[in-house]
Amino acid sequence: MHKIIATAATLLLLATPTAVFAQAAASTPVDFGALDDNSSGGLDMAEAQTAWPALTQDQFIAADNDKSGSLSEDEVAVLPPPSPASQATPVPAAPKM
Repeated sequence: MHKIIATAATLLLLATPTAVFAQAAASTPVDFGALDDNSSGGLDMAEAQTAWPALTQDQFIAADNDKSGSLSEDEVAVLPPPSPASQATPVPAAPKM
């Protein structure tokens, strides 16, 4: 069942026109350099999930057009814009008493 859902999600991501993602991404700029913690020139899965916390491994692989294992600025440009909540400063949890 999980494979069917993952396959359907991947197909949906691939079927969505790139222009729609690019236009949406342009309206919400992503600071690629700030996300690239290790200054490798690409975003690994953990770095990408900083801006897109719900990003799945299948979506990451689908966006990685050159199959390098990281997302370039061009590959990031086709992802949907990050949610405003993912760009907010996290609030620390209250200590348990």
